[in-house]
Amino acid sequence: MELQLMMLLQLMLLLLMLLLCAATGSAEYSADQCSWRGSGLTHEPGSRSVEQLYLRCSEGSIEWLYPSGALRLVLKPNVPPAFPGAAAAVACIKPSEGFHGASVYADRDGALQLVMSERDARADRTYCLRAAPGRPLAIFVQATPQTDISRKVAAFRYELRVGVGDGGGDGGGGGGGASDLQSFIRSRVACRPCNDTELLMAVCTSDLVVKGFIKSVTHDRAHGESRVEVSALHVLRQKDQVFSPVRGGGGGGGGDGGTGRTGRAMGTLRTPLRCGVRPGDGAFLFTGSLHFGEAWLGCAPRYRDFRRVYRAAHAARRHMCEVDVD
Repeated sequence: MELQLMMLLQLMLLLLMLLLCAATGSAEYSADQCSWRGSGLTHEPGSRSVEQLYLRCSEGSIEWLYPSGALRLVLKPNVPPAFPGAAAAVACIKPSEGFHGASVYADRDGALQLVMSERDARADRTYCLRAAPGRPLAIFVQATPQTDISRKVAAFRYELRVGVGDGGGDGGGGGGGASDLQSFIRSRVACRPCNDTELLMAVCTSDLVVKGFIKSVTHDRAHGESRVEVSALHVLRQKDQVFSPVRGGGGGGGGDGGTGRTGRAMGTLRTPLRCGVRPGDGAFLFTGSLHFGEAWLGCAPRYRDFRRVYRAAHAARRHMCEVDVD
């Protein structure tokens, strides 16, 4: 009886292990088809199979347990045809802490170009690459041959953008390599005022759009960037909580100091040091993009100039979206 009980317990344990392996080995997309989680346990040891993944989101994450074989990620942004000037797709990836088991390449029509090796992956860095205009961006994640069976996880977050204008970068024709996020942003920023078309597009497509005052500007020469602290009068849109209410209304030029939509909120926008940003009086319209939680400044006209441009475009039916400018 005792022997039969022992055999039954062993059988139950074996079944439990098989179920766990099946659960871990299964691959799944997130509900919004922006992220993927899977395991190399579905492949034979030493397999060279390549799993194709198709993602059409502007951001998401990849988590690959026990990497084996390779993944080929095709990132294709869903860009509204109404917006002119769309150029190359740009992807930035940020590895998780403890990234192990794979290296990341840019797949340029079958030619692989190293973006981030397993050995060089750092969670405090971001790696960016660019596709040719009008072409989807493909990332090849290749498992590193392993001699042990310890747990390996190759996980990273990604962001996908569509470049506008000429901007520089690593060249739309497929040449050039990856860069870190700050170097990439510095190469894309023209350090000049936005023209009317760029401004109208920015106010409709940016991650954040804020009317406010410049409270202070600090310069970080070590990182090659300036930080603009903004006191917001009206947060028209923000993707994340970059601008948060400050108790007591927070200082800085004018406004009703109330709460809610027009209440005082503070936020920080980054911009390349070479742009030479200085404090200015009066209200501005700030647009910006978010990159892994950091807000980077886009267009920043004086608010009266933005209102004039928008009203003229609205009257001529050239505006791209509705904005409350009153």
